[in-house]
Amino acid sequence: MSAVAFALIYLFTEALPPIYESFGFSAESASLPFLAIGVGLIASILTRVLDNRILKKHQREGHPLAPKHKLLGFSIGPPVLAGALWWFAWTIPPHVRNLHWLVSTVSLVFIGYALNEFDTVLAGYLADSYLSYAASGFAALALLRSSMSAAFPLFASQMFKGLSANVAVSVLAALATVFYVVPRLFTQYGERIRARSKFAKYRLQVYQENGVDKNGY
Repeated sequence: MSAVAFALIYLFTEALPPIYESFGFSAESASLPFLAIGVGLIASILTRVLDNRILKKHQREGHPLAPKHKLLGFSIGPPVLAGALWWFAWTIPPHVRNLHWLVSTVSLVFIGYALNEFDTVLAGYLADSYLSYAASGFAALALLRSSMSAAFPLFASQMFKGLSANVAVSVLAALATVFYVVPRLFTQYGERIRARSKFAKYRLQVYQENGVDKNGY
């Protein structure tokens, strides 16, 4: 999921300019809507502030921290991404021509926010789950990110031309809608799933024996 979110940015480098050229933008200015995605990325700072407050609350109350306690952004990200992609899909040409370009551009802010939550939170969850083995986990993640980021732009133009921009983005929105159910699985069954991984299970055993403090850090 993190790799797909990362690769969507690269897909949009091919898909967004033609969409905004159909709104009447010049070839040079058709890339300006990427600034809206950038605003969304910056807005993720607000979620990090909330994360910090949650962690401090657990620390004050003496509760041990688990990876699921850092999944706030991932709980918010999938529904925001799905909703924003559906919003974008049906506020752009060719099937919708009577709306101002700003309507679709606002949805890109939410898309940028959600994509950053996927990337940031799931990378942190990976590190929390594997600790000393996290480098190997990040290597696998980097491979997936790189592969998907290289592949998505290759079919973006054909996909958007063949299906129309509305249907193509709807396909992405449907995929994001499937992601909507995953945060609940992580919060309810994450510990059980991690226990089935010998690496995650071993890191938990080592951590409990050699933890740096009593608050779960």
